[in-house]
Amino acid sequence: MQVMRKPYIISDQALKDIDEIIENVIEFTSYTASGIKLYNEIFETLDLISLLPKAGRMRQESNALREMFARSYRIVYQEFDDVILIITVIHSRRLYPQPIN
Repeated sequence: MQVMRKPYIISDQALKDIDEIIENVIEFTSYTASGIKLYNEIFETLDLISLLPKAGRMRQESNALREMFARSYRIVYQEFDDVILIITVIHSRRLYPQPIN
């Protein structure tokens, strides 16, 4: 039996988030390999979301949003009938959604 993966789309914001996270990790550690390893872990988690979209924890503020973690990074996504939208990727210490000032 073949397991069906649901395709995912990474939002522009999530792509920007991933780029910034990887750049910061490389800058902080001074090792490109650290950034590459984290990048691979994030995309392994995206593959897991694609395979098991309901495995992610439901967000309290919205029944439509779920989250899964890659290391200390929260991947927020929404599942639709035919696709998964990756909304953002942020460090777990940061608040999501951002407070309105």
